[in-house]
Amino acid sequence: MATRGDSELPTDLGLRRALARIAAAESAAQVLRSVQTYLSTWPRERVVRLQLLDGGWAPFDEKQRPSRINGVRDLQRVHNAVRRQCELLRQSAIAPNPELIELDEVLYVAVQAAQLLQARKSKAQSEGAA
Repeated sequence: MATRGDSELPTDLGLRRALARIAAAESAAQVLRSVQTYLSTWPRERVVRLQLLDGGWAPFDEKQRPSRINGVRDLQRVHNAVRRQCELLRQSAIAPNPELIELDEVLYVAVQAAQLLQARKSKAQSEGAA
């Protein structure tokens, strides 16, 4: 955890809050809202640093605003693009910047949580119909 003296940096707090919200989500829709909230907390400077490596795949538009993520499939698509970018940079012996690494990790956790919650909902619905 990055610290400045005894206080945590704001990005650490935002990251922790996002992960806590994702972990507490009771539905895939809540996971998606948590991700959107997390992305909306990114200061413009962080988005700009991320977009230095961006080929149009990051979940921010040209005005550094978060793009809307419409469903779990869309979340998976965004995460796949971020993950591919991290892998390509590493294969080229270029270290991904901290913003890209953090985004990859948050999206990974969000995808896993959303898929698990979707599967549970589907199972409960099929058992209820039986």
